[in-house]
Amino acid sequence: MIKGTALHEILNLPPYWAKISALPDNGMQVTRHAYGRHPRQYFLRADPPENGQQAPRRAVVFFHGGAWRFGTPEQFIGYAKFFTGLGYTTFLPSYRRIPVHHFGHLHEDLVALLANISELTNRHENKPELIVGGMSAGGHMAAILAHDPSVWRLAGLPQNPVAGLIACGAPLDLDQLSNSPVLLRLAGRRGSAQYRRANPAWQLRQAETTMPLLCIHGTADGLVPVACAHSFVHFAKEKLNANLTFHLIKNGTHLDAGRWVFREDAEREQLVRWLQALDEKT
Repeated sequence: MIKGTALHEILNLPPYWAKISALPDNGMQVTRHAYGRHPRQYFLRADPPENGQQAPRRAVVFFHGGAWRFGTPEQFIGYAKFFTGLGYTTFLPSYRRIPVHHFGHLHEDLVALLANISELTNRHENKPELIVGGMSAGGHMAAILAHDPSVWRLAGLPQNPVAGLIACGAPLDLDQLSNSPVLLRLAGRRGSAQYRRANPAWQLRQAETTMPLLCIHGTADGLVPVACAHSFVHFAKEKLNANLTFHLIKNGTHLDAGRWVFREDAEREQLVRWLQALDEKT
């Protein structure tokens, strides 16, 4: 297998999911909540164990990957174990999928999801209270939630509730992706209004400010070109108040960007430092 190819990434998915599933139970309490009528419109809420660390003020919303077509919160439950182990209440959302659905529907899911999470956590105050993140397509969803003002406005919030963004192997600039049926169904034709709205890089460029960003990406990613990360980070640097950490994994694959959940590595160390720095600013 040649590293940096889609085949290499796909063949390594089963052991990746197996290692996430094998993470030991830390005593967190998990509940399931619907935010719409469709079977995919739900999220898992994981509360830290009673004997865990003191809860940080913020909560984490972490979206699963799967090219907007596959994956479930249950498959990514290990990420909830990681964040609850640090004391964070954690939400793992599901969302509707292409090709039956498209970005317009996913945008609706983000609005309904945010409204429900805000009700559960009483996060209507004028404070940025959520850390959002995701792996692969989940990172794209998190970036839209973080930068598209229509999401939190339609959710009835007085201001953007997002305090920081974690993007792991995420397609943060759709312009850097090759043409494909997947991209066409998700966002529509390049240059269309829906395509622009679905592109996190476009949303970022419209924003007056941006929030702290941790971007983790492998240079040998076989599914999402590292150019997506480079482009997004470049636009973030144009914002004078941008506080960002760009962690490149030399010769790293797509899945390497998310292995910190079960492996003590430089990416986990970087993530923990980033979270600590974010908490210390409040």
